Amino acid sequence: MNHSDWPAGTRTLDLSVDDLPHASSGTEWWYLNLHLRTTDGGQFSAFVAFFRTATLDEADRLVDSHTASWAIVDVARKRYLHESLADAATIDAARDVLSSDTVTDWRVRQALLAVMESGEVPLPDRRLLGEVSVAADRLDLRYGNSGRFHKDEDGNYQLTVIDVAGRHGLTVTLTPSKGPVRHGTDGIVRGTHEDDRDGMFYYCIPRCRLQGTILVDGDRKPLAGGSAWYDHEFGGEPRQRHRGLGTSEAAWDWAGVVLDNGWDVSLYSVFDVDVHTGVRTTRDAPAIAVGPNGERVQLEDARLEGSDEWTSVRTFNSYPTRWRLRTAFRDTDLVLTAVFPDQECRTLSAGRGFWEGRVDVIGVMGGHEVRGVGFVEVLPAQVVTDIERYLGRVGHETQGQVRRFYPDQVTGSTVGSLVGAALAALGGISTRKVQDFVVEPVRHIVDAGGKSWRGFLLLAAIELAGGDVERYRPLLGAIELIHSGSLIIDDIQDGSPLRRGVPTAHHRYGIAHAINAGTAAYFAFDRVLRDLAVSDVQRVKIYETYFRRHAGRPHRPGPRHRRTLGSPRRGRHRR
Repeated sequence: MNHSDWPAGTRTLDLSVDDLPHASSGTEWWYLNLHLRTTDGGQFSAFVAFFRTATLDEADRLVDSHTASWAIVDVARKRYLHESLADAATIDAARDVLSSDTVTDWRVRQALLAVMESGEVPLPDRRLLGEVSVAADRLDLRYGNSGRFHKDEDGNYQLTVIDVAGRHGLTVTLTPSKGPVRHGTDGIVRGTHEDDRDGMFYYCIPRCRLQGTILVDGDRKPLAGGSAWYDHEFGGEPRQRHRGLGTSEAAWDWAGVVLDNGWDVSLYSVFDVDVHTGVRTTRDAPAIAVGPNGERVQLEDARLEGSDEWTSVRTFNSYPTRWRLRTAFRDTDLVLTAVFPDQECRTLSAGRGFWEGRVDVIGVMGGHEVRGVGFVEVLPAQVVTDIERYLGRVGHETQGQVRRFYPDQVTGSTVGSLVGAALAALGGISTRKVQDFVVEPVRHIVDAGGKSWRGFLLLAAIELAGGDVERYRPLLGAIELIHSGSLIIDDIQDGSPLRRGVPTAHHRYGIAHAINAGTAAYFAFDRVLRDLAVSDVQRVKIYETYFRRHAGRPHRPGPRHRRTLGSPRRGRHRR
């Protein structure tokens, strides 16, 4: 691939040229993150990314497709307001990839193709409304009615984004306070080929001053100040039409932090991940520091280590929420902590989604304590090669939520949640008996496995209805406990010896204990509802709906098949 429009050698970057789109590149993006203070004392952060991707059509002509992703981070209210948009050309290109793909699970491909072939964008992405234009002779990106990024005559960057509903957005001017510097190795982030034909050129401006306004919940707030980081990256080869996914996919971790001593630090680790085995091979891991006067330092030994994993209940991707960034340069040791975990940007253009979040920074540099702010981006490998294996992630998170309700070991501090706070307050409750007669029979069935898809389906329905599914994460455990309780009762009625490959609860613990434990499990839903901030009217409505659905039609079972309320018969299927 001819990269004649790349900055040659080590020449000084010329933003009047380098900011422009690069025709030789198959992929290009302009990215910004921002930290904002409003005049009323509010704290917000945001990121915005505009993508351009080139695909060779059947006549070997280049066709550009465009996507945009952005989010506003409401620090005080712990809200992540994000938008992901795609144009018609993106839908066409994605449909071509999927129709030729043999890697993604066929059921996932079939579902996505059914949506795309109707001309729609699969949720959570939305269609870009209005015309998309990318000027060739100046920096001027117009992404329909949703966003514009351009440079004015004074060399300032102008950014505007607004969501489809017109309730959230940004209108800001960015004025560079440092010059542009090359990231990577002299600007190059290496690809998988020896000749770097799939490599990327990458430069950044780590500090820009901000002025303008932010729109949140329809309320436009003027800014009192803030800072912004600007990245521009381009390279790679154009996509081949009707070419499916390969046996490896790209993944990466990126961090950019702005410190109060004037230094800025960034690390970008790029990986190739085998889609079948999950084995990860590092492709490149460049890191740089930029001093108060704009001096660039290549960091050869920098490393970023993540911990405190958080799992999204929207995509079931897992992400660190705390990182340690260390390098021998100025004895730097920084801890980056997410202001809150739920900062996932969901988009099918990245597989299922990626984590792009505001972090607070504290640590040591040059023997002195430093503080700062930053953004971290985590794009995991996420091609669904086998839907059954993917559902294993759902099961893992469900098991974790079950343990919150029914812990491995009942203690004095947890017994009240199992038998009721009023009863526990009377004292004399044996935690050992609660463990043996309430918890163990149910955990015996839950821990034996199962697809755990019922809670997943309920959360998906909540998401489609516009609810914040993170609030309802405990429902994964509650639904699994309710289902397991009904299985325990069913097994008694059916006289079943096995469930999920293990002895049924009544065979192991006795019929009386199994009935008590199975029936008690139905009240897991009540424990979730008690913790939700809903009005009394809403609470009564929820209870009415729950009991109406659970009770079903009146019936008069015989004595041998007497059933607890709401345990629908499942025949001989052992689920």
